[in-house]
Amino acid sequence: GVTSHKILGMWKFNDQTIIASDTNLGLKYYTTSSGGITLSGSSAWAGAVGQEMRAFVFQGYLLTMVSVASAFGNSGLADKFNGSAWSAFGYTGILGSVNGGCTYRNRAYLVEAALIIPSGAYYYYSGIQAVSGALTSVNMVGVLEDFAHIVILGALTIGDSVNSINLFVIITAPGEVLFYSGAYPDSSDWKLEGRAKISPIICATPISYNGDLLVLANDGLYSMRSLFVTGSDKISNLTLTSPIQDMWVTLAGGAISPSFGTMGVFWAAKSRIVITFPSYIDEDGATQAGNSFFV
Repeated sequence: GVTSHKILGMWKFNDQTIIASDTNLGLKYYTTSSGGITLSGSSAWAGAVGQEMRAFVFQGYLLTMVSVASAFGNSGLADKFNGSAWSAFGYTGILGSVNGGCTYRNRAYLVEAALIIPSGAYYYYSGIQAVSGALTSVNMVGVLEDFAHIVILGALTIGDSVNSINLFVIITAPGEVLFYSGAYPDSSDWKLEGRAKISPIICATPISYNGDLLVLANDGLYSMRSLFVTGSDKISNLTLTSPIQDMWVTLAGGAISPSFGTMGVFWAAKSRIVITFPSYIDEDGATQAGNSFFV
């Protein structure tokens, strides 16, 4: 009975490709294999989602999430997949809805959706190795220099395999970056290791690349590892050549929040990073709807 699709996310998991599609019959999940595409699950949501979905792997599950703005207020969807069956997310204690997160030292970390405007800028973390149960909230008001929504949480490795340290990264929509180390936010060894500033974020899903996080910002692509080691006053977007940066800034269009359709991925088979924008620059220098790819 499905007659329309809007692809909201695609992820690799357990040698499968998982596709999330907003259809006229609600949100549907599909898996792909050599035998084709198979419907593997459905969400309870029956209305148009219209938002890019996020996902990450934790404790053998693919956790998927999307925030939804509707006539009934701000809500969200969250599901988990073990490779064969879908089930409810299982976490409780979230003020609004979540749309993104990461794993760090055997805990799941979730970021509250930017559609929600609570009294603070929150993120949440689970119990160790827990895929359900109550989450602990962390309010970043008073820590952030500029009050803004958190849009990216990530984990980062600095150093070699012998003397490496793991960092937890928090990034807000305007580009404030915080680096933490320690077991978890309420532990005695939790420590703010540094802070930096980049331009506003245009994609809320960073690119994982050899233990690094690459973040798509208004004026270019930023390595969080280089940012931590070098500092924001010196890194100055070292990952793009001048002609590409000029085109990038034009396509970004001065966005101050993540935009639908701007995304990137590390193409491991070709050892390339591929980034797409939902627009292109025509021969007259005007921006048109379509696609531009940077490799």
